[in-house]
Formats: sequence, C-alpha cells, structure tokens
Amino acid sequence: MRLSKMLFFCEFHSPARRSILPFPVSQHHGGRKNMKKVAALVAGGLLLCGGVGVAAADSRGSRCEEFSGKLTLEQGPCDEFKAVMRKERIFEDATFLPAGTPAICFSGTIADAQLGGRQVEASSLSALTANSFCLLDPPSCALPPPAVPPFFTAATVVTVAADREEPRKDKELGQIFLRDTAVLRGDGYAVEQLIGVGGTKKFSKASVSMEIRGYETVGADVSGTICR
Repeated sequence: MRLSKMLFFCEFHSPARRSILPFPVSQHHGGRKNMKKVAALVAGGLLLCGGVGVAAADSRGSRCEEFSGKLTLEQGPCDEFKAVMRKERIFEDATFLPAGTPAICFSGTIADAQLGGRQVEASSLSALTANSFCLLDPPSCALPPPAVPPFFTAATVVTVAADREEPRKDKELGQIFLRDTAVLRGDGYAVEQLIGVGGTKKFSKASVSMEIRGYETVGADVSGTICR
C-alpha cells in the first residue's frame, strides 16, 4: 500500500481499534515468510494510524499531556472487565475471543505512572478481541488458547487516579477505553498501539494514543499522549 493511500485510510477510519496480552506463542517454520511480511505491513499501517490520530488532536489546540509508566500484566478472570462493560456500555461493537464474550482477560498495574509530569496511579483491564490477521498466516488460526498468533487485538480499560498523597476527595480522574493492535515476537517481546475510543470523567472527551514496548509479564514501557 502506498503511503499516501495509507494516510487516507487512517484519516477516514481512525480512531478505532492492545492491552498487552502475553501468551505463549507457537513457533512455525517453513514457507510463510512472505505472508508474515504482509502481516507486518498491515500491523505497521495500524500503528501509523495511531500517530495520525494524535497529531490531529494536537493541531486543534487541545491541552495535551504526556503519559508514561511501567506496565506489568497477569492473566485472570474477566469479571471486572465485564462489570466495566455493563456499567459504561463500552465495547458493545467488539467480538471477543474465543466465543464472542470476554473470556481471555488480563489485569495490570502501571508503576511510576505520570500524567503531564505529575505522579498518578494507574491500572488496566483488557480482553482479547477477534480479528482477521490469522488469515495472512492460516496455521495460526488454529492455535488454541492460551496461545495466540504474532498479531492480535484487544479491548482495554485504563483507570487513572490522583496520587494517594494528593489531598482530594475524588481520587479517580477517570477511565480511558482503548482498542489495541499488537505485534508479538517469538520470545514474548511485544509492541502495542492503543487508540482511545471513549472515556469517563476527566477523559470523557479525550483523544488518546498510547504505545507499549517490552516484556509485559515482567514490566513493559508505556508512553503516550492524552489530549483533552
């Protein structure tokens, strides 16, 4: 796809669509290198869309703040994620894996989180969503949970609260709802682009883009921009 066409696609199809979800990844060998190159190009295009979304938000004069921290994830039940879905009526358009409803979920803590240079507390909830990336690498379509192909998507909720030392009655600043696209390397290293699709309280009208890089089970770098 030419860059000009990709930018056109981003402009008219963003914002939309990783909390990082570290699964064991099956290794496949053989004549699928070209397929994987195509898949990498597609995933790269989605990451590019995320960058376009942030630039557009900033050009409109929004107050933008940098967000950063260190994410650590662990797999667990989906009860909390489902509760947020019901309460906020978010991700109603998503199809979750493996059977349509949230079933493969993760919770995470974001240590040393900062928003606009101020210390905050942050955590995440996420669930795997269905996608068609495996059609570019057909054998990966048959991988049973918890294994996932090297390209996957998810829905994520990031909750941000004021630092507990800060004297304020309502500690929670709000929740950010994101759709994620991820590229997972064979050794578990992941790169994930998260694009905001909604939020509550301070983030109800925010434009958000985040990126995660690293090994999420032991700590991965989170960086991004929140414009509101």
